[in-house]
Amino acid sequence: MALPENRLSLADLNGQWIDRFHYRNRLKYIVLDMDSSVSPTHGDQEGTAWNGYFDCTCHHPNLLFNQFGMLERRALRRGNVHGADGWQEVLAPVIARSAKRDIMRFFRADAPYGIPAIYFRLKKRATFTPFGRPPNRFPRRRSRIG
Repeated sequence: MALPENRLSLADLNGQWIDRFHYRNRLKYIVLDMDSSVSPTHGDQEGTAWNGYFDCTCHHPNLLFNQFGMLERRALRRGNVHGADGWQEVLAPVIARSAKRDIMRFFRADAPYGIPAIYFRLKKRATFTPFGRPPNRFPRRRSRIG
């Protein structure tokens, strides 16, 4: 199963199941939420590296969820990469899959994904409306306290 020629099919498996769910529930819109995460590792595991931001040796996967919390696609990456590195291999196949549906599409992501290349890609396809998350009010409140 883990042969190179099977990797694309395995990567698309979640998406095929999710598409069936969307079709059966007559989805009116989709919201894609891209994020990276930390997966701490121990020992000398392949692909791990020190990440100063997370202060650990880890993998740093890219994840793409929909509004139901379903994982649309993911990519396991080395621990020392930037949060948005490799976004194309995660986002492009999901954009292509969703283009077949007649629904509204929205995209949101955290700061590392606020790069022009992503927005140009979304605008070029004219399929997704990008928007950000509301600002975190905690630091503002904390700064007033002193």
